[in-house]
Amino acid sequence: MAGFFNKFSEAVGDAFNKASDVAGDLTQTAKFKMEISKYNGEIKELEVKLGRDIVASRLKGATNESLFPSIDECMERIVFLKSEIERVEKQIADLKEDGGDVSKEAGAEASQEKPVEEMPVEEMVVEDISEKTE
Repeated sequence: MAGFFNKFSEAVGDAFNKASDVAGDLTQTAKFKMEISKYNGEIKELEVKLGRDIVASRLKGATNESLFPSIDECMERIVFLKSEIERVEKQIADLKEDGGDVSKEAGAEASQEKPVEEMPVEEMVVEDISEKTE
């Protein structure tokens, strides 16, 4: 009878440890997906800002060449953020390879993209970047 209880308590302990590992993997995956969502949001903000800066500067008579420093600055940040997304996606893949039974639903809310809010042109405050290059 004592052998039965020992085996039973060992089985319960093993099940608890496995459930704990899976919960930890799900939590970590959700954190990773939130990080990716944050990076994607920043990329979208940079793209919108860049577009607004270009339009505003061109309306003020700036040349394409005068816009290059601003474009380069934004592109450097976008390239960096995309590399960070790849790094985090690799961490998720590594977590799955290491035996994590990660469900696709974990962190799904965090990874859903939100539309960029449109701002009326009258409310935009855009720095004239043509002055920076002169």
